[in-house]
Amino acid sequence: MLPNGGIMYKGNLLDPERVSRLQEDAEKFAESVIWKLLSDDARHNANVAMYERSTDYEGMMFGKAVLYAIDIINQRLQQLKVIK
Repeated sequence: MLPNGGIMYKGNLLDPERVSRLQEDAEKFAESVIWKLLSDDARHNANVAMYERSTDYEGMMFGKAVLYAIDIINQRLQQLKVIK
């Protein structure tokens, strides 16, 4: 995201109409039941992988990577929701 609220996608600046649609979609998706279900399920499975099934460092890192990915998506959704 650019300082002026613009968004680059695959090296191209998105037009204001597309940015507006992204903002609306981000608001809806971030609050949707499906996102809550998917992110909670992924978080649960990551915790099970780390704390119950993990027998080595790689197992722990796998769970942490899943949690990191969920966090990155949530951060991006929050950024998109507040585009001006």
